[in-house]
Amino acid sequence: MDSYEIIIPNNTPEKKFLYDCIVDLDDCEAQDFNYKQYDKLIIKIDPIYHDKLLDIIADIITTFYKFRVLNSFIQDSKFNSFDFFAFIGALLSVDKEKEISEVKKVAKNLKSIAPLSLFEFRLDALKASWQNLLELSKNLTSNLSSTEELYEIISYFVSSSSVCPKVTITDSQPIKLCVGGKILSPIPLTSDYDTNILLTAMREHPSHIIIKNQELLNENLLSTLRALGQ
Repeated sequence: MDSYEIIIPNNTPEKKFLYDCIVDLDDCEAQDFNYKQYDKLIIKIDPIYHDKLLDIIADIITTFYKFRVLNSFIQDSKFNSFDFFAFIGALLSVDKEKEISEVKKVAKNLKSIAPLSLFEFRLDALKASWQNLLELSKNLTSNLSSTEELYEIISYFVSSSSVCPKVTITDSQPIKLCVGGKILSPIPLTSDYDTNILLTAMREHPSHIIIKNQELLNENLLSTLRALGQ
């Protein structure tokens, strides 16, 4: 078994995301310790899961930390909540695979991993790229006069990837997403589960979003998903 130390700020949604992803791995051992304002997870996993652990760390950085950068101008948004978060989700999809590879390259040989420290001190190019994307987003949305124009921009960002899978919103309870046969729980980027469904779906830069049971969805979320399909 390989042993890793993961240090992450306590009382943060990414900590629970990390823990839930780790315990889903077969034959994994995880111990949780409080360390000042941080939580320290001592993780023992089979070496075959090394890349999977790096995927989880990369997901934390390229979702939670990227979201916080891009979401910093939400107070200035002129659009309703779900339309706006569809836009943010599309931005999360930009260069997703490239960004994950960049994070994994930095973390590859580490046995003690602090995602926040990696982001702050070893991923300067990524941080600069997200700031540029943030400024571009502000410029693109500042003069929009309709939601139709917003959805044209969303479509541009989502279709910029060469990989655009179908995303299915399941009829399970709680609702999950199916992408390429893989079941995903909505990433807890906000305190609202419906918003997290939308953000997680859009991060996959979907070609189509298939809804198994429309009656299970918030009406405003459903309206936004319909607009995305037009």
